[in-house]
Amino acid sequence: MSLVIPPAAAEIIFNIGPMPITNSMVNGWIAVMFFVGIAFFIKNKKSLIPKGIQNLS
Repeated sequence: MSLVIPPAAAEIIFNIGPMPITNSMVNGWIAVMFFVGIAFFIKNKKSLIPKGIQNLS
């Protein structure tokens, strides 16, 4: 049984003009969209009288 070690460099998925788009870049974009979505969700749920998870801080 041989051990397969993945490459250390990010793999290029496709190019937009001269700029390569890598798998790490795509994962970063997905993470940013996720956290921005959560921030908007939390921002819209705020109230002057805290209840639920707002009581923790």
